[in-house]
Amino acid sequence: MKPGSAMKKRFWKDVVVRTNSDGLFTIYLDSRPVRNPQTKVPLSIPSSKPHLATAIALEWDLLTSAQQALRAHLIPLTSIASRAHDLALQDASAASLKPASASTAVHQSRTIRDDIIMTLIPYLDTDTLLCWAPSPPREADPTMTVVPTLRDLQARVAEPIISYLTTSVRKKQKTSSEVGWQD
Repeated sequence: MKPGSAMKKRFWKDVVVRTNSDGLFTIYLDSRPVRNPQTKVPLSIPSSKPHLATAIALEWDLLTSAQQALRAHLIPLTSIASRAHDLALQDASAASLKPASASTAVHQSRTIRDDIIMTLIPYLDTDTLLCWAPSPPREADPTMTVVPTLRDLQARVAEPIISYLTTSVRKKQKTSSEVGWQD
């Protein structure tokens, strides 16, 4: 067999979703569970998300080679679910530590979350949260019923989010710059 030729073929025939002993969904490639690439544990999907489990199974069923499974863009739901699983495990491990060492674990967990936030911050100005409809001219006619404009609706939804980002993320940016992170 030539080197790398095993990766060119799909080593599984069937992709199925099964419920494991904890009541969670697990995707199987024949008899092998799909595993989280970081932790190597079988990827489990909450029982409240049957459509997600089915969609992940479909991703794997559409692959034509094992090599394609190494490309995260071909299995985006698997990648996102694995990342969410990693974050949930870190949160759980931080919560289960003794109080003396909990601050270190929480700091490590926050570091990953802070890294995600700091990666997304440069793209915030391109977000539709900040691109609002223009303000229409308001005419003072007392007989007209005031109907909220699109801009009014956008402001109602966006202002709490912007307020949160302004207070919480700025604090994180200051903390990040104190420990040597760069914007």
